[in-house]
Amino acid sequence: MVAGAPDIDSVLDQKIDQLIKQDFASATHSSEPAVGQIVLSFSQKVATKSKKRSGWFGHVKEDASPTTTCWESWIINVNCLPLSYRGQQHLSGPASTVNSAEKLLRLSALSFETTVNEILALANTHKDHIPPIMTLDVCPFPFDITIDPQSTTTLPPAADDETWTQYIKKLMEQI
Repeated sequence: MVAGAPDIDSVLDQKIDQLIKQDFASATHSSEPAVGQIVLSFSQKVATKSKKRSGWFGHVKEDASPTTTCWESWIINVNCLPLSYRGQQHLSGPASTVNSAEKLLRLSALSFETTVNEILALANTHKDHIPPIMTLDVCPFPFDITIDPQSTTTLPPAADDETWTQYIKKLMEQI
């Protein structure tokens, strides 16, 4: 994938806004952390044989609908920590509130950076399942970002079908 592509950046911005509005809008004044989930699925375009059907008056119609198969899916749990302003403002003033907010921001940034580095390390060590790139597109593998999939119904994977997420969980349990 190309970093900084406008169409990919706009999709990411829309999905982040959707996550904030859907899951984190009420978490700013709550004492409990809000939890959201992002599912990132990578697919591969599969070339299928075109089916020819004869129509009225001998015209031939072709069904050339490309199909996609999902070859990897990432489930990312996002926790939004609340900023408790009320208790701190009465005890020590607004300067302490700014310092605690900065500390929480630094802690969140460090946690995010650590998590991204772990994802990159795992993804870079296991590359044998990635299909070959057969196109010159900017984004050779179509992707789909789903926000909070608990609200929609999805079918569980088959018992004999091991997903990439299950594989990562097994690796993490071994460590």
